[in-house]
Amino acid sequence: MNNRHCRSRSLSLRQLPLAIALVSAWTLPAAAQNPAGGQDAKVTELDRIVVSANKREELAKDAPISATALNEEFLIRTRSVRFEDYITRVPAMSFLSARPGATQLILRGITSGASQPNATVGTYIDETPFGISNAFAGGSTMTPDLDTFDVQRLEVLRGPQGTHYGASTLGGLLKFVTNAPDPYGFYGRVEADASTVSAGGDGHAVRAMVNVPVGEKTALRASAYTREDAGYIDDSRRGRKDINGVTVDGGRIALETSASERLKLRLTALAQNIEADGVPGVYVDRQTLSPLLGDLTQARYTDEYSSAKYRLYNATADYAFDGLSLVSVTSHGTLDATGRTDGTAVYGALLGGAGVAQGQVANQEKTTQEFRLQSTGERRLDWQAGLFYTRETTDYNSLLSAFNPLTQEPVAGLPVLFQAALPATFKEYAAFGNVTWHFTKTFDVLLGARYSRNEQTLTQSTSGYLNNPANPGAVTGFTVDSSDDVVSYLINPRWRPNDATTIYARIAKGYRPGGPNVLPPAAAGVAQPSFDSDSLINYEVGFKLLGLDNRLSLDAALFYIDWSEVQLTISQGGFSYMGNGGEAFSRGAEWAFSWRATEGLSLGFSGAYTQSELSKNAPGVGGRDGDRLPYVPEWSGAADADYRWPFGENWSAFVGTSYRYIGGRESNFGLQASRVHLPSYTLLDLRAGVSNGRWTISGYASNLGDKRGITSISTVGANAASNPYMASVIRPRTVGVTLALDF
Repeated sequence: MNNRHCRSRSLSLRQLPLAIALVSAWTLPAAAQNPAGGQDAKVTELDRIVVSANKREELAKDAPISATALNEEFLIRTRSVRFEDYITRVPAMSFLSARPGATQLILRGITSGASQPNATVGTYIDETPFGISNAFAGGSTMTPDLDTFDVQRLEVLRGPQGTHYGASTLGGLLKFVTNAPDPYGFYGRVEADASTVSAGGDGHAVRAMVNVPVGEKTALRASAYTREDAGYIDDSRRGRKDINGVTVDGGRIALETSASERLKLRLTALAQNIEADGVPGVYVDRQTLSPLLGDLTQARYTDEYSSAKYRLYNATADYAFDGLSLVSVTSHGTLDATGRTDGTAVYGALLGGAGVAQGQVANQEKTTQEFRLQSTGERRLDWQAGLFYTRETTDYNSLLSAFNPLTQEPVAGLPVLFQAALPATFKEYAAFGNVTWHFTKTFDVLLGARYSRNEQTLTQSTSGYLNNPANPGAVTGFTVDSSDDVVSYLINPRWRPNDATTIYARIAKGYRPGGPNVLPPAAAGVAQPSFDSDSLINYEVGFKLLGLDNRLSLDAALFYIDWSEVQLTISQGGFSYMGNGGEAFSRGAEWAFSWRATEGLSLGFSGAYTQSELSKNAPGVGGRDGDRLPYVPEWSGAADADYRWPFGENWSAFVGTSYRYIGGRESNFGLQASRVHLPSYTLLDLRAGVSNGRWTISGYASNLGDKRGITSISTVGANAASNPYMASVIRPRTVGVTLALDF
């Protein structure tokens, strides 16, 4: 067998001098400016934070939407490079994850649990949608967890974004906004990081970026990184340690040119690979959630691994007419994911103690085209109109096979247990538009609508012993087509009594496409050949305030959401299919407070209260009226404090701390026989360092209290009432140092 858990590339703290030598080799004369985001870079003023919620860049303080923007300086300062680092800092945002590269994002409590068919939070990279649109290839969890190196900001837009951004944005949108090539200077950044995990191994990262002007109106920007996240889970059955290490490699290259005074063109290519060994799961008692085999310990029968490879190519052109702008966004993306999990506890008893491995392969190709024509400049009536098209093909294959747990070799003479192939196509056509009528200088109303039509085809082929015990080699299959027509809308009044205050209301509809159904043997005569789209309507009011000479900001919102025809994954006889059932609501409040107390001291506090429940029984998954939706904390919050002061000649020092609280959550409806309450947990982070604007040396400690927060939980075996549970846990205390050079 290929022992993928065996890695030798980790860099310990004792090896940091080598990394310092590598960075030193890049030393160049310092540039006149430092836009790369070093610790001495100027912190973004509170009144200059930008978001692009309405596909136009505008100041966050004026945008009539609940949004969070985490800028590059913040991401670097807090060492936020992966989902688990920054999601818990965003009001009303949470996540569930059983392994790296497979994460479900949740906003405003809109989720049906770990097995929901498709995403409720959309993902964009600059102007491009990314992710799987159908429900047949892990669309709810195949979210690109991009390393945030050389990202200008992360935008999180809360509430449905169906009018501007289309399908599967029921809860909101996460957008990665990358740094654009800059024709006004040559500069770059190189950094090396080394870390060690409590009760685990050592990790490291090396990153580099360079910006090169090419003439007066053209520039090239390139970045690359490699990261080793240390493992911290042991396998007691096979006597192995730190089996869940993760390797992340990637990069981006972008060329931007102003071909004329009116035309701007940007070409971008982006790539990232994630390879994960094992899963960050611990065997726990189903009543107390206490470890059964010891701290950070599991017991598996075979190697488990997963990989995800993202590729994205984009061409964005912006042509300026007199008073108008025409934007064209063309993209092509691919996603290739593979995985292997241990299914022995579920299926092994059927085979007299043989081991069972489940392999999955998912491949996706997605091409999109969007045209937008919009007004520019200040006028009484602002407007935007657009056309959107996407064509997506996915191919999902699953295989259950038997092996000998002692030798790891296939069991001779035993037929394939189950094999399924699910090639599918998804096409969407959409037209959208919005107008903003400025009734006065202080009051305006945004009205928007989007018409979407999707057409889908699914072909299903299955074989194997569990499919047809009498004839395991027989292949059964069929092809199903489906289509949807949906209209989304937005009503968004805004009142700005002065330049420092914005009060707004928002009514918005979002939806997810339905589609053809997967019909396994156990669902014959029960499941429908297709399932319907689901939709929700979001009602909210919000308030934004700047004060104390733009040193203090407050952003707060109240929301209520009605969710109907909720899409569910229904399990029967060890297989799953899609359906609609139940209704749900979510209501709550979210807030964010920032204060530049002094020249060097910055404070921030954010949080949310979310009550999300079923308002109608969902018998297909054991959900009852009044049940809380899975994995949604009722209370969550974060606090940050940072202080910077000068010392010596041209040097400054900085210290900071972060506190994060994730409230208690309920597990999947599927565990209804003994639904598990996941307890709350807190995270404390510390950071400190020195910088001279060119060199930065810093140290950090995350999860200082070494907590064991649970991010997801599932049964180990087919019987939820008697088998133990596997609980995925957050990364233990991690201590590291970083050396960075801005040139």
